[in-house]
Amino acid sequence: MLEVIGLSKTYKTARDQVLAVDSLSLQVKERDFVTLLGPSGCGKTTTLRCVGGLEVPAKGEISIGGQTVFSERRRINIPVEKRDIGIVFQSYAIWPHMNVFENVAFPLRSRGGLSAREIQERVREALRRVRMEELIFRPAPQLSGGQQQRVALARALVKGPKLLLLDEPLSNLDALLREEMRIEIKELCKGLKITVLYVTHDQVEALAMSDRILVMREGRVLQEGTPSEIYHQPQNQFVASFIGAANLLEGKVQTLAGQFADVDTKHGILSCVLSRGLSSGDKVLVTVRPEEIAVSRHAPQERKNVLVGKIAAVSFLGESLDCRILVDSQKIRCKLRAGDGFHEGDEVYVQLPAEKTLAISY
Repeated sequence: MLEVIGLSKTYKTARDQVLAVDSLSLQVKERDFVTLLGPSGCGKTTTLRCVGGLEVPAKGEISIGGQTVFSERRRINIPVEKRDIGIVFQSYAIWPHMNVFENVAFPLRSRGGLSAREIQERVREALRRVRMEELIFRPAPQLSGGQQQRVALARALVKGPKLLLLDEPLSNLDALLREEMRIEIKELCKGLKITVLYVTHDQVEALAMSDRILVMREGRVLQEGTPSEIYHQPQNQFVASFIGAANLLEGKVQTLAGQFADVDTKHGILSCVLSRGLSSGDKVLVTVRPEEIAVSRHAPQERKNVLVGKIAAVSFLGESLDCRILVDSQKIRCKLRAGDGFHEGDEVYVQLPAEKTLAISY
């Protein structure tokens, strides 16, 4: 559905040029929900704007639904209004001098070729899909943030585009409304069977909404995979640290046994799953998620991957406890049940399950 090959984009500054996107390639299959995830300045929004025709790339090719919309080599650059796309921006871009109906009808009137009755039917259907039909004639300044977001979504969908581009559409909403809209947008897009390219810096959004995630840094894709693969099988330190919380322990691979390896760390030998491409003698980072770690007051019967430490800090999070456990000179983060009754100063045993502990490239 969407194919991007060798995309590069540079910006000129007063002193030099900044490479915002560096030879990026990606594919989005029909009906997939794919997210570009990364910190501010990583190139994710620039990539989306290039796909949408709002930026002109320096190099590369972009095709949507089999049609080439940009090719530096063939000198093709289809304007944004002729690309079969819908776009929702971070700011929503709702026109304050128009009511809800006029905002949603604007793309249809700009394109032309439809009667007033056809425009009204399409606008009402788009608003029905986002549960805004009852407010069809409300002035834009009287809309809440969540209502503005729905109007922007209806306006993007009213033409029935092949591809929907969403640029951090939830970042201006409060936490509760953001959570509700995550679910609504995902269900709406699946129900309409529409293809989505989504941009966010919010890891929870990406994990909750996506079929596939591309983690970006400095204009490049560092890892691509399903939410489960990105979270449980990070391929490098940046992905492990950026997606959720991760404990990172330095070590060196000693011996191999199938997919498992013994890694020598300052805390002793740890058994863990070895990432592809690593071998005996390699320097690695041993990573394990806080919720995978078992903590007890008594020594477990299984002695493998057991460390001894003291709880240095405890934060109550309602349904869980966020604990920092001091093991030697390193703090290890653990997520425990709120009712387990651990307190600061407790001497504890920390066990890292080998099948949930991963050695990644340093």
